[in-house]
Amino acid sequence: MTNQSKTTPAPRTSTPDLEIEILPALPKGDEWLGDAADITLPDKLEFEPVLLRGGRGQITAMKQRVFIRVLAETGRVSLAAKATGNTLAAFYYLRNRPEGGSFAKAWGRALDFGVGRVIDLLVDHAINGTPEYVYHNGHLVGERRRFDHRLMMWLVAHHNPRKYAVSGGLMHAVYGGAAGAARMKRLKREWKKEWKQEWQEKRAKWHKPVDVEAAKAEIIRKVKAMERPRMVAIAQDPEKRAAWELINGPQDWSEYEQG
Repeated sequence: MTNQSKTTPAPRTSTPDLEIEILPALPKGDEWLGDAADITLPDKLEFEPVLLRGGRGQITAMKQRVFIRVLAETGRVSLAAKATGNTLAAFYYLRNRPEGGSFAKAWGRALDFGVGRVIDLLVDHAINGTPEYVYHNGHLVGERRRFDHRLMMWLVAHHNPRKYAVSGGLMHAVYGGAAGAARMKRLKREWKKEWKQEWQEKRAKWHKPVDVEAAKAEIIRKVKAMERPRMVAIAQDPEKRAAWELINGPQDWSEYEQG
């Protein structure tokens, strides 16, 4: 990766459910030799950097702190290594060194931070669902939310194992044993019934029965309203009235004579 002299803001590219951050340009090599304390970390992620002697490309204390910070923010070790311009293999080597114990512990805690972000996203999806767009004849006509009930059950069992989990692990509350299988069948029936009812209600809104006679009457009313100014003008002129009746037949002009 080529180091650049200027740091620019990180542009962001958005998708419906995910934001992808493009890393800013890296500082020049000399800037990595600055004060490592400039890279702030939460107290739980503080560690003792591994001090190594090396030339260009060495993993300085500042790079180690950048790695831990990006890892905590993203949960991705490859992205954390890329942020420093070093290879992931170099950081694994650093973590496994005898003097790398403090760095290894910070690495583990940073991953816990990343997992916490994943849990937050899962909770958001479980509560708000995943949007699905409804198209008709190539046009967007609506949006519905799909809810992952397995994800909901996993989160419930994970956060309250005493109440929802039985022997055999957290997911045993949902899938384990005969009781778990029976419970899952019952839940599936309930979910299917709820989904079917919700779908029928939405379908009824989209496909309301049309009263043909009422629709025809409404069209005729609108046409008459648009034609009224012209008919009023004809009603005021005997010659035009005679010409109109010659073409269209007898007409009661009383409703137009008053304007």
